[in-house]
Amino acid sequence: MRLPEPVYASKIKKAVQTKFGGWQHTLDAQDGQLYDMTNLSSRAAPLLTPRLPRRTVQTLAKPNGVYALDKLAWVDGTVFYYDGVARGAVTDSKKRFCALGTIIVILPDKTYYDTRDAAAVGIALEPQDSLPTGAGAAGTLCLLKNSDESSTLYRSTGTSWVLDTTARSYGDILRTGTIPYDLYYYDGAVWRAVGHKSYGALEAGTALQNLRLQDGFWQGEPAEENTLYHSNFDFRTLFRAGDAVDISGLSGDGNRKSSIIREISKDGHALYFSEYAFEMEPTGTTTAINPEEQTAQMTGTRYVGTEYAWADEQLQCDQTTEITCDADGATAAVGKYYIKLTKESSEKVQGKAVYKITKAVYEGEQISLTLQQTCLLRTQAQSGTVSIRRRVPDMDWLCANENRLWGCKGDHIYACKPGDPWNWYVYDGLASDSYAVDAGSPGDFTGATSYLGYPCFFKERNIYKVYGSLPSNFELMGAATMGVARDAGGSLAVAGETLLYLSPSGPVAYTGAMPASLAESFGGERLQRAEAGSDGLKYYMSAQRADGTWSIWVYDTQRGMWHREDKVQAIGWARSAEGLHCLDSDGALWMAEGRTLDSDTSAWTPEETVAWTAEFGDFVEDDPNRKAVSRMQIRVELEAGASFAVDIGYADSPAWHKMMEIKGLRSKRSYTIPVIPRRTDHWRLRLRGTGTATVYSIAREYYVGSDLR
Repeated sequence: MRLPEPVYASKIKKAVQTKFGGWQHTLDAQDGQLYDMTNLSSRAAPLLTPRLPRRTVQTLAKPNGVYALDKLAWVDGTVFYYDGVARGAVTDSKKRFCALGTIIVILPDKTYYDTRDAAAVGIALEPQDSLPTGAGAAGTLCLLKNSDESSTLYRSTGTSWVLDTTARSYGDILRTGTIPYDLYYYDGAVWRAVGHKSYGALEAGTALQNLRLQDGFWQGEPAEENTLYHSNFDFRTLFRAGDAVDISGLSGDGNRKSSIIREISKDGHALYFSEYAFEMEPTGTTTAINPEEQTAQMTGTRYVGTEYAWADEQLQCDQTTEITCDADGATAAVGKYYIKLTKESSEKVQGKAVYKITKAVYEGEQISLTLQQTCLLRTQAQSGTVSIRRRVPDMDWLCANENRLWGCKGDHIYACKPGDPWNWYVYDGLASDSYAVDAGSPGDFTGATSYLGYPCFFKERNIYKVYGSLPSNFELMGAATMGVARDAGGSLAVAGETLLYLSPSGPVAYTGAMPASLAESFGGERLQRAEAGSDGLKYYMSAQRADGTWSIWVYDTQRGMWHREDKVQAIGWARSAEGLHCLDSDGALWMAEGRTLDSDTSAWTPEETVAWTAEFGDFVEDDPNRKAVSRMQIRVELEAGASFAVDIGYADSPAWHKMMEIKGLRSKRSYTIPVIPRRTDHWRLRLRGTGTATVYSIAREYYVGSDLR
């Protein structure tokens, strides 16, 4: 802001500036606007101040990415860290992260980490079938398996084992085994398996020989041509019920397919799919007994002789031998007593079941039989190697929206099952299905984010949103407008409720309709390869300039101004409760200008000093004639130990001439700077310093001559 210019009798004019704008790197930068700067900040705008010193949290040897959920996570070389602890191995490449609930997904590795692991109580335990014979040391814990696949926690008193009475909260986590751990959560009464390890791959697969395709079960009922069985492999180590898997290598033209695992047998040796999920070859089929045991009851009227008494019963097919069912029905013999199944029951078990009577109780004419059931299964050995694989699509960009992960690559958009980042190809006609769609427009997707409740996808010239709440009503809508520049998908960040990113035309602000350009201050300079983050109100963008150098620019959404910091290449940004963190190409993980909340920063390394500059645009004093400045007055406040200098430059020379430099004590005052008058078309002003300073005003006295002198 320039105040009115008084004119003295000597015709010397005076102009005062009390408000300072942001970065205005344009040829038409007006008197007093900042054409260039280093390490300035808008924290005290409209006053002119440098940024605050940064604090280094960690130094990495090979920085490959940073992320924050509840705690900071980063990748150093080939190791993934969460909360400062190594959690798993990754490839040595730049990473992209996204979280769904407590699960952090890492691309392009397609690995995950469950952050609940970091909050696990106690030490890693191994579930036991029975309590140890000795009580062990007082306080020792033992996780005892229950019959329903849950577990109960016991604590040793030193002389005996008792139920653990330590106060537990729903969702508390126990580790079992070794890294990567199996996780158990507390449901308010017992401990139950989470269903996945603390760290691992989203994809899973195996290639097996000696696999068998056979009949099996689904929902407790016999089912034909739906089972893959292997006597020496536990499928539970790789898959879960509900997983969609690609299957290849089975005999039969129609058996190369993707199908959904409906159930896994109790012993883990069999995968059950929907009935008739496969086609068995007409030859090479034998029968075998399913090893899973179950008992059932059958009652009827005993009858002596060769005639049979009808008996009503309800069968649940499952196991072992002796009572055979054929087209005429099923009969049972206990000594000289016989019992026959009803026609309806015979139809249920025709060709599939045999039974072994384990107990018979007679009450008058009534007989009550306890049966150990079995199932004669058609089975077909596979001669080759059978591959079973749960697959995750290749994706460049990820975002989380409405309990799903959304990703994109090329022209394709994918969504996982709700709450299940392991499954991206489940198509069952249900609300819990995965989803996929193609945009059908030229070019590849360059970024993705969730904004205003919608998953948004960007190409260089298009923006797409997915509307709807279920796969059955998802709808992709697009608009041809300024999208995200290539290699700038990491520039997407929300600040001040506005989505900002680097487009091919420069930085833009997007509020849900059409993006608005924020590039005017850059004077047409083309930026590329941007990475950005937000502290909530300010947008921090690290981008490569046309000359190959990197810089960090900060956009203040409250004041609508840019400021440039220093020449730092950011690998990534991450916002935690402590503030906004940046991982730079030198491996330093530091916190940007911002707040810290209840965080112990004693181990953080503070920046020694901040060197800053502020170069103003050309001063022409609204007059094309030649002019000269004769005196300046600058009101500035310095912190103890800070330095401050003023330089002047003229139109006929690129050199800077130092006019004043002060160092030392904390002070807040005005400094008068005499200037040897020098006629020039225009003149330039540069302020520079180290440490914290605040410039309140700049006054200058000048006079204007003719167009020649």
